[in-house]
Amino acid sequence: AWTEFSLAEVRAIKSGRNASVNDVMLTILSTAIMNYLQELGTDFEAQNFLRVLVPVSMRMEEEKEDFGNRISVITVDIPFNIKNPLDRLDAVANYSKFMKESSLSVGLDLILTLPSLLPSPAQPLVWGIAPVAFSVIAHTWCTNVSGPQIPVYLLGRELKHSYGYFPINPTFGMACVIMSYNQRISMTLVADVGIIPDIRDIKKQLDRAFLDLRSAAKVQPIEPIVIERTPKNIPEPVTNNPVSISGLVIETSENGNGATSQPIDEMPTPPKRLQLFSDDWAKAYMQVLNNSKAYHDASTGWTAGALAMIMKASPANGYPKDCAVILDLHKGKCRDARALTIDEAMHEASYVIEGNYGSWMKVLSGQAQPLGMIMRGQLRLKKGGLPGLLPYTKPAQELIK
Repeated sequence: AWTEFSLAEVRAIKSGRNASVNDVMLTILSTAIMNYLQELGTDFEAQNFLRVLVPVSMRMEEEKEDFGNRISVITVDIPFNIKNPLDRLDAVANYSKFMKESSLSVGLDLILTLPSLLPSPAQPLVWGIAPVAFSVIAHTWCTNVSGPQIPVYLLGRELKHSYGYFPINPTFGMACVIMSYNQRISMTLVADVGIIPDIRDIKKQLDRAFLDLRSAAKVQPIEPIVIERTPKNIPEPVTNNPVSISGLVIETSENGNGATSQPIDEMPTPPKRLQLFSDDWAKAYMQVLNNSKAYHDASTGWTAGALAMIMKASPANGYPKDCAVILDLHKGKCRDARALTIDEAMHEASYVIEGNYGSWMKVLSGQAQPLGMIMRGQLRLKKGGLPGLLPYTKPAQELIK
């Protein structure tokens, strides 16, 4: 059985709690198992925790390009007696951090490596007793595989979903595979029917546990970014004609007549046409944002700092050199906006996005979403990490409306 959640929502749950995506997923898994066992009338006095074997990479920095796997495992103890979902998440995160920093994973790495150094006739004997050994130290397996966060295609057909599979250990009743793909994260459960007659019962508990944790973290549903397949090497448009974007008139590609749009009520149109990424344009953009209730409501959770946008030189469109603006965004307001140098943008902003004239035209005219453009490589995130932006899909949409 399997289920799926929004990866952006999972990242939002962990945000600010010193936890990882894996910690969130382990919390969901343990909560589901606890609820399932409670429905069966299990007495937690004798067994008040779930011990999960979690694979961890032991690959060194200089080994990142090497073939093959180098993994160890750690055990994560997840208590059953913590009722508050966020408190349980904190407990999982703290225990995981402690185990990763301990020498246990190094010791288990040696144990897992030694059998491969034995003579061939002895290896089957060692690996034959390994499942029994693992069953002594843990109750179940849970492995996490990170996949691409954009759609992939085979022979022109899009891969819609991706689910993992783990061959169940003969001495375990259940195993779990966590796998992320295209802004979704799935949990696949593989079970021994003799121990868990209907694994769909635990699947239902996974869904319930996720919703409870999301509610406790006060995370709202986050819509995924729609990423469409586009041809490579899209030519850069060449023109100097203006078009109106949400009340701001900037230079873009159209015909000889300046196209105009009707500004929405809370976004008054500046009295003059402004050159894209100029200081006046930045100031007008700040006014538009601060007059937008939709942007304010969507962005009250933004505390990640200033955002800088860099446009590469495009002499054919009237931009002989690279230019940049910075928006000091904080909790639904733009506190400052101005043009600045590229070096200043890289120094002052928490996030820096770079693109050519054509890419910025697509974003600012509403033809494409900025995060989707970053994932497709048509905009470049020069500073800051994409995982930190994913929980703010809605603010990003309102930012360029």
